Amino acid sequence: MKILIYLGHPAHFHLYKNAVLNWKSSGNQCFILIKKKDVLEDLVRLAGFEYHNILIEGRRDTGFGIFIGLIKRSFRLLQFCLKYKPDILTGTSVENSFIGNLLAIPVINVNEDDAAVVPLYAKLSYPGANVILNPVVCNSGKWDEKAIKYNSYQELAYLHPNHFKPDKKIVEKYFSADEPFFLIRFAKLSAHHDYGIKGINDEIAERIIEILKPFGKIYITSERTFDSRFEPYRININPLDIHHVMAFAQIYIGDSQTMAAEAGVLGTPFIRFNDFVGRIGYLNELENIYQLGYGIKTNEKEKLFEVLKTLISMHERSAIFIRRKERMLSDKIDFAEFLTNFIQNYPTSYLTMKKNNEFKLKNIDFCYDTYSNLLVSLKSNGYTFLTYEQWCENIHPSKYVIIRHDVDDLPFNSLAIAKIEAEFGIKSTFYFRCVKKSNKPSVIKAIAALGHEIGYHYEELSIFNGNDVKSIKHFTKFLNYFRQFYPVKTISMHGSPTSRFDNRDIWKKYNYKDFGIIGEPYFDFINNPQNIYFTETARMWSGHKYNIRDKDFYNKNFFSQPINSTFDLINWIENSGNIQPLMISTHPQRWTDNKLSWLKEYIGQNIKNLLKEILLKIR
Repeated sequence: MKILIYLGHPAHFHLYKNAVLNWKSSGNQCFILIKKKDVLEDLVRLAGFEYHNILIEGRRDTGFGIFIGLIKRSFRLLQFCLKYKPDILTGTSVENSFIGNLLAIPVINVNEDDAAVVPLYAKLSYPGANVILNPVVCNSGKWDEKAIKYNSYQELAYLHPNHFKPDKKIVEKYFSADEPFFLIRFAKLSAHHDYGIKGINDEIAERIIEILKPFGKIYITSERTFDSRFEPYRININPLDIHHVMAFAQIYIGDSQTMAAEAGVLGTPFIRFNDFVGRIGYLNELENIYQLGYGIKTNEKEKLFEVLKTLISMHERSAIFIRRKERMLSDKIDFAEFLTNFIQNYPTSYLTMKKNNEFKLKNIDFCYDTYSNLLVSLKSNGYTFLTYEQWCENIHPSKYVIIRHDVDDLPFNSLAIAKIEAEFGIKSTFYFRCVKKSNKPSVIKAIAALGHEIGYHYEELSIFNGNDVKSIKHFTKFLNYFRQFYPVKTISMHGSPTSRFDNRDIWKKYNYKDFGIIGEPYFDFINNPQNIYFTETARMWSGHKYNIRDKDFYNKNFFSQPINSTFDLINWIENSGNIQPLMISTHPQRWTDNKLSWLKEYIGQNIKNLLKEILLKIR
């Protein structure tokens, strides 16, 4: 097979270098094309690869310069393909899609940035690509149906332990690796998708250096020119050596996406300071799930300094981040191996993976992937997660969210949600009913063991047709029952929509605090108009018109437009700037990755909604 690899960035050299060696060793012919970009040509040359530079003269960093460069590269790529007749084109370039389509050559686009972050690139390159290879956490927008998702990062094509071992001797070509040092990186931020994006300015750099100075040496690598006061810290490192230096650094601080991710997969704590924070899936995962680094927006510079101080003073920092790195590696695959096999076995590899993935739900509401994206959005936007019990104990950070789950049915779905949250380091509250379809002791024990709060989802008045005496006796019995699994301190009423009794009315005669209960959300949180409350009752976040019991708690004054889907909710979280106390309530039986179960719940809930409308009209 003749494989044309088009490299447009130094990171792409690292991405493909091991795959190129693998393809060559399997008897494939590889053509490497590059354009002038930073140290890209140096990397390819130093690695001993034959290559063709199709834009030796480079281009200007202006809109017109980018356009002219694209035209030149496309024409030269066309000439090259006509001459050498490759069987497949791969890379991240727009030109591949243009020329591949023109000459009917398959194009495999490899990209880890979400389409919303690189919209122009996506619009130009994705329509002409046959396949898009993305990490599982990357969203390719309306072209996601073309995507094959892999559970890895591009950085693990060259920094996976199968391919990279940090070498202290290489570091000592530049300075002593035994003395603690910090690495700072200034990116150029001049690509078309960097327009309007800010990073580390001179004032912030000076403050970072001031904080770091007492604790070790400071070295700066930079794509851009900077003030002469930073020259004493500048260091020129061979591009092939930079990852060895990074692996031995105490902390990496920069405004580059790729180098932050590289530091993360190496287990070097990183701080990424730019305006892309919260928008890129794979970096959100590294920062929020694996906790290998910190993304901080440029309007939060004081937070940058505080996080840096916290990292410096962290006890056993190195050991903590090694454990986090090992956890990440245990979840991820060697991307170089995946890339090698996928391309040299194309199209069989594509057809096989597409068949294997066709029953997996993605990019639709009420699946686990969407729920994970909701959690990532909350974490990325600075929310602290509380259980309801913690809130009742007056733990109120400056910005927080309480996540509670009403386990009405299908308790194993709740366990799946609990595990997802535990992977994020999140604790939430699960309210179990007394009935068999909710009350599953093995599930309750497992969720409690993950560190979540367990509460009682009471419904006594509905069960006993309003009989107070029988109801309170039954309540006491099951409260004690659930306390064998967890020291239950909070309760929440079950709506019982088909009953004429409101289960909350039991507290008109009794006081739940007399039973060792410190909180009931409908009395202590949701009824406060300053608190924001979301629930997906009726299988939509603005389904208040279908709510029988809590319809009066929909905070419509907080929203400029309806929030129907989880995607609407994520958009609100990311753009509202909300600082009000927030509670999100889910019913985990609605959330699943099983298509048949998802469809059953979808149809069933729509029927329930129709019945609720009828009930509301009757009442």
